[in-house]
Amino acid sequence: MFTNGRMGHRIALAIACMVFLLATSHAAAMNITGWWRMETDNDPGAGYSVPNEVIDGPALIGSNGAVQSPVPVNPLTQPPMLANNSALRGDNNVNGQIAQYSGLDVTSGTFEFFARSTEGTADFLIRQNGNLGLRIFNPNDLRVQYSTPSGQVELDSNTNFGSAWEHVAFTYDEVTGVGSVFIDGVLADSNDGPDNQPLTWPSEPLLVGDGLDGGGSLIDESTIDEVRIANVALPTTQFLNGSAAAPPLIILPPPPP
Repeated sequence: MFTNGRMGHRIALAIACMVFLLATSHAAAMNITGWWRMETDNDPGAGYSVPNEVIDGPALIGSNGAVQSPVPVNPLTQPPMLANNSALRGDNNVNGQIAQYSGLDVTSGTFEFFARSTEGTADFLIRQNGNLGLRIFNPNDLRVQYSTPSGQVELDSNTNFGSAWEHVAFTYDEVTGVGSVFIDGVLADSNDGPDNQPLTWPSEPLLVGDGLDGGGSLIDESTIDEVRIANVALPTTQFLNGSAAAPPLIILPPPPP
């Protein structure tokens, strides 16, 4: 017969195993290859180093900007639906960089983030060399450029950013050749290209918030949060502002001795 202590230990282990299996199976189903949550800064100096939630994935680093908590807001703005108390602020351009690794070289994918900006021209995400690669840019009229073996495509969301948060998601399905841009979960533009065409990439890092600061007060400065990459074209319900967005990890305390 088990003692209460041993029984409690086994129950705790069983619960831990169930949580681990659920979390890992959910992550596998979501196919997340990179996720920078802007909740932690591992650089003790003037720059920042935001860890990648994907194991062994490179951090988002930069010498300008700051991980800010809490994020200043005014009554006319709203925080991201995936609420947390911090985001990456561009006090002198965000100018972040994620080193090239296999998680960036997706052939189908979803690139998403929350942002707000009063900037005129800047790049939210860019990994591009000439016409090769991806660029999500232009806060005055958000556009997406991406490339496949068939050439470069540009999408126009007709969205002008301001002090309010927006959720942006670009998806591409190499099987169908469909590339789409969504603003706050609503389709803004799409292109149906040739089937069986993968995304194509240069051997470049991914830049985050290149030239993105916005100037002005802390309330109106450009801010970016929750940059996430998947290697499939996710449905809108699995976007970070969707009804089935990935839950936070649950870490159980160790069982008693």
